[in-house]
Amino acid sequence: MYIIIKAYKALLSLGGFVGFGIGGILFSFIVFPIMKVVIKDKNKLRVKSKLCVHYAFKLLFNYLNFTGVISYKIKGYDNFKDDKSCLIVANHPCLIDVVAIISLYKNATCIVKEALFNNLFCKHVLRGVGYIPNSHSPELMLKQCEESLDRGDVLIIFPEGTRTTDGQPMVLQRGAARIAYLLKVPIRALRIDVKPLFLTKLKPWYDMPIESVDFTIEDRGMISITPILEAGFKAPIAARRLTQKIGESIDFSYKPG
Repeated sequence: MYIIIKAYKALLSLGGFVGFGIGGILFSFIVFPIMKVVIKDKNKLRVKSKLCVHYAFKLLFNYLNFTGVISYKIKGYDNFKDDKSCLIVANHPCLIDVVAIISLYKNATCIVKEALFNNLFCKHVLRGVGYIPNSHSPELMLKQCEESLDRGDVLIIFPEGTRTTDGQPMVLQRGAARIAYLLKVPIRALRIDVKPLFLTKLKPWYDMPIESVDFTIEDRGMISITPILEAGFKAPIAARRLTQKIGESIDFSYKPG
């Protein structure tokens, strides 16, 4: 019975990934090309493209929730549902964290790996929604982040830079703090809890727990950079202080490195 349940959950999970892949193909080769012909204004096209991705990811999470793969909960949604022109930072326990966050925001922008911009099934979607490749020079990437935030987007960044390794303490990079400091924008901290863990660095997609996974996103408040700016800290110290605040917000056991 245990093996049967595991196999059933793996099939449900596979269904989500297959749907995700089919959606990527449809958006890349049908939906977005048609939208590009119909909508001539680039800003309107970008907004509509973001909405398409938002609702597609929302549909995916509704599927996972409906089938019992996950039990999805959001705490404090009213606090952050209308966020604009700020950074969104979160811990990164599993593969679908970014999908979950984008499903909550209609105006999300992400910094993504440059390799995905060369992927046949991803590149049209990523360019259509205005996501930012991480391969650009720091100056160009900062400029693109500023342009996105000026449009009212929220910029999603995982400060760890990659998924958390099971059983290892969280190690944060300072990129998110530097962007917030240099562009003078606040930081929304979200905490993601996944119990039991799945889709981690060390667990393949088919290694599914037999019970429903509790997937919770919790608002941990807005981190203001005003005190940092008023204190007159230089950029390296400001980034370190902000990174510590981020760590304390998204990881209850965080200890500065």
